[in-house]
Amino acid sequence: MSYLSFGPGKQASNKDKKKKGSVRKAFSDWIIKNYGDDYKETLLKQRSQVENILSLKK
Repeated sequence: MSYLSFGPGKQASNKDKKKKGSVRKAFSDWIIKNYGDDYKETLLKQRSQVENILSLKK
């Protein structure tokens, strides 16, 4: 006889999901707050490079 319960069809509780999500959200917000400007600048550079390449192919 086992003292551990096992439910193969059980899903994780919402309580556990909320904890994980809030930490992820907090980290995501922190990254964007601290490095968002650098990210935007890099993204705009890459997009302009792609536009230049596409305009040369036409």
